[in-house]
Amino acid sequence: MEKLYLITDLDRTIIHSRNKGFKCVEHIEDREITYMTEISYNKLQELLKLENFIFVPCTMRSIEQILRVNFIKEYSPKIIICTNGAQIYINGNLDLEWDKHMRSFIKLYELKNNIQHIESLNIKYEDIINVEDFYVIVKFANDDKAYDGYKVLYNEFGDDFSVFKMASKVFVMNSEINKIKAVDYIIKKFNINKLVTAGDSDVDREFTKRGQAILPNHSSFSHKGAIVTKQVGIYSTEELLNKIEEYILSM
Repeated sequence: MEKLYLITDLDRTIIHSRNKGFKCVEHIEDREITYMTEISYNKLQELLKLENFIFVPCTMRSIEQILRVNFIKEYSPKIIICTNGAQIYINGNLDLEWDKHMRSFIKLYELKNNIQHIESLNIKYEDIINVEDFYVIVKFANDDKAYDGYKVLYNEFGDDFSVFKMASKVFVMNSEINKIKAVDYIIKKFNINKLVTAGDSDVDREFTKRGQAILPNHSSFSHKGAIVTKQVGIYSTEELLNKIEEYILSM
């Protein structure tokens, strides 16, 4: 039986923050984090039960952050692409071949030097986070402060690293770390022929060129031939999943 793979970003594509009142799918202790509509959640549950559907998260989150999402923890995906493509988990285990490849050009001393340099800059941040010894997140109090910090950090690192802002966080990472390389590795490793991709932010731009792209209306980019939902925000996920169901039924 031929399988349809959905390789998809999570935040603002499948799950959505700041939507209190909808179905919560992620908690940190008692605090609600992300949500889906009841229709989206139920539709996804139906799809995850199908033998010919493979759901592959492809996200900037760490593995621990991914497994906070209740349906992912329950589904236990065969393949997880995390930390912006720097790490891949297969059946719950780190893919050591990919990890060795990524570690070959990520130097720990360079990462530590970058952190020390950021600490020396005159920017008002809340925290500096070392993500799995791969890259740095600088967390700010709000979006405005993050934008101010981004301008400084881009000026300091932009020629040699990928520097980008997402909400109140600024990322500084080696330009070799990106989702598309991990996605291409997975496509080859599992000989994937039927593929749908989905994402909403610039870090998703390249990997969503693989297979048929389905993009939420609020996406920061588009592609020729991509399907774009009519709805924005949390409701866009309903359209995305309905389109996935149509593909599966047509197989």
